[in-house]
This record gives sequence, structure tokens and C-alpha cells, in this order.
Amino acid sequence: MSLTSSTGSVLVGGGIDTRGANGIGNMIDNCDDGCPVFQYDGTAGGNVTLSGTAVQVNGSILASGGNGFSPLNLSNGGNGGAGGVVTLFGFAGLGLATKVGNIDASGGRGGDGGNVIGLLAYAGDGGTGGGGGSVGIYGSTIDLTLGGTILTMGGAGGLGGNGDPGAGGAGGTTGSISLVAGSSILVFSPLNINGLSVSTSPLTMTLGGGAGGLGGTDLGGNIGTAGGIGNPGTFTSLGTIVFVDPLQITGVGLAANSATNQTNLLTNPNTAPSTEEIEKRDKENKQKREAAVCK
Repeated sequence: MSLTSSTGSVLVGGGIDTRGANGIGNMIDNCDDGCPVFQYDGTAGGNVTLSGTAVQVNGSILASGGNGFSPLNLSNGGNGGAGGVVTLFGFAGLGLATKVGNIDASGGRGGDGGNVIGLLAYAGDGGTGGGGGSVGIYGSTIDLTLGGTILTMGGAGGLGGNGDPGAGGAGGTTGSISLVAGSSILVFSPLNINGLSVSTSPLTMTLGGGAGGLGGTDLGGNIGTAGGIGNPGTFTSLGTIVFVDPLQITGVGLAANSATNQTNLLTNPNTAPSTEEIEKRDKENKQKREAAVCK
């Protein structure tokens, strides 16, 4: 989904959900060609792009990939779906902010390999974990006080089936995360970046790839090949992390948190006087003019 404005702000009153679907064990004819196929693979999460002079999402953004299906027959597990690309751009040089809750763009888990006959039979391999999506948040100030968790982990590979035995699925590649603030990154507590605590910025660090699935076993104790770890991603932040007192958010005195004031204006952008105020003002002016004529 995409919402853009070249001159105005973008406000989303709740969360955004573009998660991919999990794989299923049913046969579906997507092409209408009379040849249905199993839909073991999870689908990709949808991309989210929000761009304006200021951007505010009053909820979480869920764009993770769907999990692969784990079949009961002698088949390989389905692959996990890729996470979506999430981009929030509220950097117009007006001192306004980009504000958002938690973001999950993780890749889906690979399905486990199947085995229905027993440990002596052939077994399927685990599915590959889906690649994590990327997250980019840009703003004069970035306000993460509504959440503070950002996930782009590659999906774990599925387990190999027991029997032959099956090999574990490879982990998915982890996506990159970029926080680019002109001044501050506002938080209540340390950021949760793929399970890692971050409390300082500027910072660049490596994010580990998705875990590989374990291989299956047979009656002789032999173990199938484990899946490899997915490629790593990168976290990059520019701007100073500022810890905000939660009690100040509901108060009036927010001089130290001007960015929150500015983004809160998005919830009530109409500052024009009401109809009642205009009528009252006209009546008072009329009375003043009549009084002046009498003198």
C-alpha cells in the first residue's frame, strides 16, 4: 500500500496489516488451466510506503511473510514468504516528525519436511526461511514512543523429516533497517532491533541471518544435514536517541518534546474557529457598532 502527499501530512489512525498468507495443504488452480498444485509456500508480505511533510501511524505495521506448510506426505516443506518493504518518509525540512508503533517485516518460517510411513522411509527436506524485508524511517525527528520494536529477521528453515533422513531448510536472509533522523529519535525504553537492545545512536551493526533447520534422524541415529544460516542484514541509525518521560506525553508542558507536539497536531489539523465562535463574534461586533451610533 502507498499513501503519499507532496504538500500535506499523512495520518493513519490505527495499524496497518499487509502480512503474507501461510502455505496450505490444499491443491489450488491459480492459473485456471486445469492443473491445480499444492500451495505449500507462504506468500510475501505487502510493501508499505508512506510519504508526506509528516507521517504518523497510530499503531503497528505488520508486513511479515507467511509461513511455509509442513506436509504429512513424503514432500518437502513449503518455503517461507518474504517480508515486505516498509518505508516512512516525513522529512520536508519543516521540523515535523515521523511517528510509528512497532514494525514487523520478518520472513516466514520454512515448513518441516514430511514423513508419513515411518523412520525407514524417505523423508522430505525442510523448507527455506523467507527473506526479511527492509525498514527505512526518515524524518526531521523520529518518534518511536508508540512502539520501539523493529523486526526484519530472516525466517528460520524448516526441520528435515525423519527417515532417509531429510535435510533442514536454510535460514532466510535478514533485511536491513535504517533510522535517519535530522535531530532526535524519541523512545521510552531501548529499541528492540531483531531482539537486540539499542540505546545509543548514531550506530551501525550487523543483524544475524535466519537460523537453519535441523536435519531429521533415522533409526540408526544418523542425522540429516542442517540448513545453513541466512545472510546477515545491517542496522544503521543517524540522530540522537532521546529517552522521553512517559508522564510528559499526556501533559501540556512538552517543550522538551516539540516533535510530539507537532505530530499530535496531525490528529486535529483544523484550527479554524467554529461556527458558534464566528456567530458570537459577529453579534458582539454588531452590538459595538450600534452602541457607537447611539453616542
